Amino acid sequence: MANYDGSAQKIQERIARAKKLIYPQKQEEWECMVNKEATTASPTSGSIDISLEVMEMLENGASVNEAYKRFLQLIDSNTSLKWDSLSLILLFSKRGAEFYEAVIPIYGGMSEEDKKTVEQIKRQNEEFEQAQYTSSGEYSGGGRTN
Repeated sequence: MANYDGSAQKIQERIARAKKLIYPQKQEEWECMVNKEATTASPTSGSIDISLEVMEMLENGASVNEAYKRFLQLIDSNTSLKWDSLSLILLFSKRGAEFYEAVIPIYGGMSEEDKKTVEQIKRQNEEFEQAQYTSSGEYSGGGRTN
């Protein structure tokens, strides 16, 4: 993950990958963040790719434990990547709160502010999930159905 590719093609790939993984209501925020990271080329820009890989695993039914094992391999002991990636997964993944709550005790637990943020994200994700259903009760895509 050391060599972050901020090319226009990679930016579009990251945006396209995320469209399958995040709620439509969060896509504009994701696109802005991906574009900003490409222009700043910060040392932790690799957190986007790490987050996407973990988010894909979670969306495809991997357990939190499986996703966490892969997460550890991807961050390769880089503390900045760890925290940036955890934040992105929490904010954007449909299962981000579940992942965050399971993983964060390993790193010392959550502050009261963190707990409030996680609860807010859970409520928001529930609203977004409900919005995926049409008025006829049919599922319109995105999110998990189980």
